[in-house]
Amino acid sequence: MKGRLSEAKAVVYENMISKGCDPDIFTYTMLIHGLCKVGRFGMVKELMDEMRAKGMTPNILTYTSLIDGFCKNGQMEEARDVLEEMSANGMSLNTIGYNCFVSALCKDGRIHEAMTLVDRMSTKGCKPDVFTFSSLIHGLCERGQLEDALKTNQDLLLYGVVANNVIYNTLIHAFLKKGRWEVALKLSNEMSFRGCALDVVTYNGLMKALCKGGEVEKGLGMYEKMLRENVVPNNITYNLLIDGLCKVGRVQDALELLKEMVHRGSMPDIITYNSLLNGLCKLGQIPEAFNLLDRDPLLLKLLHRRGCSRCNFIDKLVKKSKELDAVRFVYASESVNKIPPVPFLKASRKG
Repeated sequence: MKGRLSEAKAVVYENMISKGCDPDIFTYTMLIHGLCKVGRFGMVKELMDEMRAKGMTPNILTYTSLIDGFCKNGQMEEARDVLEEMSANGMSLNTIGYNCFVSALCKDGRIHEAMTLVDRMSTKGCKPDVFTFSSLIHGLCERGQLEDALKTNQDLLLYGVVANNVIYNTLIHAFLKKGRWEVALKLSNEMSFRGCALDVVTYNGLMKALCKGGEVEKGLGMYEKMLRENVVPNNITYNLLIDGLCKVGRVQDALELLKEMVHRGSMPDIITYNSLLNGLCKLGQIPEAFNLLDRDPLLLKLLHRRGCSRCNFIDKLVKKSKELDAVRFVYASESVNKIPPVPFLKASRKG
């Protein structure tokens, strides 16, 4: 659309007018809507002037397109001018128009003004909808006003509005960001109760917070719930849980989860192996760490490319008084493109 607006305008004038078909209010509105979306306000003004010169009065759709365009472009004064013109022509702002103002004010951090405008909507007989409250809640969360955001979410029912996935996800991620996973967990339960489906991003956020707080068992419970809800786990899901299990010494459980990860079609990466190698070395299970390296010949290449990962593994070996294994590992990873890594590692442990 962006590159073809001038062409569209040319079609209107060259084809329609040449055939005796004058553009009507609908045609002008469609063009204005498209031009506003790409910020071509100079052309918008030309079209508005032409409409007025032809005695046409913009309709509610025309005005809403203008307000939406100006608000999204941060031109609030111009949007207010349109609102005044609407009033002069005997038209009132509808919910969509109010939402444009509310969204723009929230993005600009002017939450109090946005909330005042929502109150005004009701007095004008215009009912706020889920998009109105979504903007408010997002704005409040962005400013760290989480308690106000929660209260606004509770107030939805007073207006007959039911929170959707967007609102719940906004709240959940805001509370997780502040480390308040208990509230986030409660919101996720409320979300499920109200028939809103959690997505993989929300599940991952919850599991990350739980594992970070040492609540790995609850994180695994969230994983089981995820599977029951037919939400497909991704690499991030498994990496979070594997890392969480390894950090609390449950490396065998982490290895079992690794098998399930592969079985479900997710491929382990350097992050997965880092967690497992660190977990095994921390428990002094150096042979098992080398077994893990043996099972995936590509892992040595990954470790070689990620110097920090390789250094971490070497450091773990040295701390466990496994200097010889550390030297062998360095030689194997440096020679990975010349000597097949699996046979070499097996031979090195015999010597």
